[in-house]
Amino acid sequence: MNQKRILGFSLAEALITLLIVSLITLASVPVITKKKRVKVSPTGSWFCTLNEAGQHVSYSSQTGAWRIEGNECTFYPPRDTRNFEVIAVGGGGGGASGYSKSEKIFLTGNGTAAKTFTTEASGDYELTLIGGGGQGGKRQNNANRCKENPGGPGGSGGFINRIVSLENNTTYNLRAGTGGSTGGYGGADGGSSYISTGSTQVAIATGGGGGGGRWGAACGKGSEDYEDDHWGARGSAGSPSGVTGKFEVNITNDNEVRTTGGILCNAGSTATNVASKKYLKSTRVAGMDCNKLLTDENYLAQTEAMQFPSGSGYSSFNVYGLPYGYGGKGHDSNGERGNGGPGVLILRYNIVMAGGGGQSATPQRPAVIPQIKKLVARVGVGGAGATATNSAGGNGSRTEYLIQTQDRELSNFANGGSGGQVRADSKATATESGTIAGITGIASEVKNFKSTATGGAGGYTWSNSSADGLTPPYLKKDYFGSGGGGGGASAGVWGKGGNGAPGAVLVSW
Repeated sequence: MNQKRILGFSLAEALITLLIVSLITLASVPVITKKKRVKVSPTGSWFCTLNEAGQHVSYSSQTGAWRIEGNECTFYPPRDTRNFEVIAVGGGGGGASGYSKSEKIFLTGNGTAAKTFTTEASGDYELTLIGGGGQGGKRQNNANRCKENPGGPGGSGGFINRIVSLENNTTYNLRAGTGGSTGGYGGADGGSSYISTGSTQVAIATGGGGGGGRWGAACGKGSEDYEDDHWGARGSAGSPSGVTGKFEVNITNDNEVRTTGGILCNAGSTATNVASKKYLKSTRVAGMDCNKLLTDENYLAQTEAMQFPSGSGYSSFNVYGLPYGYGGKGHDSNGERGNGGPGVLILRYNIVMAGGGGQSATPQRPAVIPQIKKLVARVGVGGAGATATNSAGGNGSRTEYLIQTQDRELSNFANGGSGGQVRADSKATATESGTIAGITGIASEVKNFKSTATGGAGGYTWSNSSADGLTPPYLKKDYFGSGGGGGGASAGVWGKGGNGAPGAVLVSW
């Protein structure tokens, strides 16, 4: 009988095979269970801007140093970096210049007597007004009169010298009063000097009154020779007079003390001048301390001695060495009566105006770019600060850049900031000490979080004693694209504007 042979592994062979597989599996466990490690991209930053010489320079956080690049900057990313944020900002605007001028308007009643004036700034203006003087009165006589008594002298115009506040961009009417000259028996009044806007009087110095005429004495009466009580009535002084403001006196040859406005001061018929021991004549005037005037040496020392016109009974006001506002002499036997002196208007002022600070450039922020092969940047220059008075600052130029990726090119730009504007702030000042600060430039929008950096300081600000506006610092991230400072101004001085800061391209990863 034939037996069938069966083929297979023996128990020993199977055990050996199992042992080999177990050893292989055991050796593979560390590899199979090992955690896969993801490689982390490094972080860093790179900047491109301009230095003070106008050269392109770059800064890398890897080297911690600036490098001169030339006409443009080129950036190659470090190995194994990805996800780049790119910020571009143009140059900041330049600051405007300040503006200053000193002016004087001079009007007289015998020349240009009136004009309109539109203010350039609100503030203080120094005003001097003298009203026109009154004309002298006539002497009168006829066949029944044997003695010709003189006409009275005209009154002098009022006087004002003070600081007035005027509003910006307002039209004012200015007038210097004319002297009285066309009167009849009595002299003509002088014209008023004033400044007004619309129907509102800002200040007025009225003209002096015309002198009164006087008939001669009847035959056989009044034999005294031209004593005061035979003169015609004196014309009244204009208002306000020196009694209520600055006041001047003059002691005449007849020992009368005469104040501005032709007012005569007398302490009484028995009063004496302590200095000269001479009697005074005429009448007391309300508001004047005659005893003090006659006895207090300091009281007189505070005044200015003014000259009388020949033949006039009333004082005048000297302006630039010439008499104004005096009353005309009365008509006497020595000649014709006099016309009143012309009035005066003088307006003095300083205009000081601040230059506006430059505007900062607005950053351009594209989306995060996963990969960059190369970046080329050309940075915008900051706008030039104004170097001529009353001029605007220049605009900052734009920053341009080109990015190359694995499969395409991306080009973009960021515009510069606008230049500062002229007359950003203004005021009028009646003194040479008046100043106004320039406007500080607008701070960069790419400055660091919580940074206190600003644009360039304006002239005459707390951090800048110069009239010129300042340029922001170079090579500082907080200032990229910020505006230059505006110029300040004081009487007779104006400041230039500061340049805007250059732009930049900033890359971080």
